[in-house]
Amino acid sequence: MPIVQDLGKYLGMPLLTKRKTTTAFQSLLEKIHTRIQAWQSKLLSQEGRITLIKSILSPLTYYQIQTNIIPRSITSSIDKSIRNFLWGDTPTQWHVHLINWETLTRSKVFGNLGIRDSKTTNDAFLMNQEWRLWRNPHTLLANFLSQKHCRTSDFLRTTPHTGSHSWKALL
Repeated sequence: MPIVQDLGKYLGMPLLTKRKTTTAFQSLLEKIHTRIQAWQSKLLSQEGRITLIKSILSPLTYYQIQTNIIPRSITSSIDKSIRNFLWGDTPTQWHVHLINWETLTRSKVFGNLGIRDSKTTNDAFLMNQEWRLWRNPHTLLANFLSQKHCRTSDFLRTTPHTGSHSWKALL
């Protein structure tokens, strides 16, 4: 039986067998760019672009960033694409970005747009997964992970020296 280097994708997510690189998540960037190119930002108002970002572009990434640490270059590329679409930038024409990204990504409670930053969202999803494992130690996934990775210590005291990419992401 031949040794397989790349397992491909399952449900749109790359099945990683080696170190994570930006090429593993290139399909995520391509999906975002395809969606943005399909919409003509010249014909959309600012409010329409904000609605599309919050309802389609941001949730498009949520599935893949729930269980993986996305490389910083990918999250910054995602945020850059969203920023450029928001302000109506095209490959040939650039517009002035009137409000900085940190202000745009603040919560609606503070009177801002509430667009989610990709890196912060990735961290939040991973912390939520860890919280679920810690609060519900008798679930099937928690039992499996603790038997595989935490035989000698507690979940909170384990070091990520070995294990899958998802396990290391949770730690």
